[in-house]
Amino acid sequence: MKMSIGVDLHKTQFTVCMLSEDRKVVESGVFPTSEHGYTKFLEKAGFFFEDGYEVATAVESTGNTRFFRNKLLPAGIDAKVVNTLKFKVVNESVKKNRPS
Repeated sequence: MKMSIGVDLHKTQFTVCMLSEDRKVVESGVFPTSEHGYTKFLEKAGFFFEDGYEVATAVESTGNTRFFRNKLLPAGIDAKVVNTLKFKVVNESVKKNRPS
């Protein structure tokens, strides 16, 4: 079983959305970018590990992405860094080619 976690990272908070394999939102929330916020997020993600889920995380590339990723790695969560500018170009090019 897989759990995909998308992270929208900002200076003072981060928003997460957790999707199951069948693409249903299992949980979402906003956490402060503080020790308390990271701990709470890791606790929630830890529940999925305990239930046997393979957890995959994606986070946008910002000034504090490396710090965020380094908080997750010791808990066994690898966060893939997404360059949103490149993703936007791909997303827009896909829309252009779709039939109306």
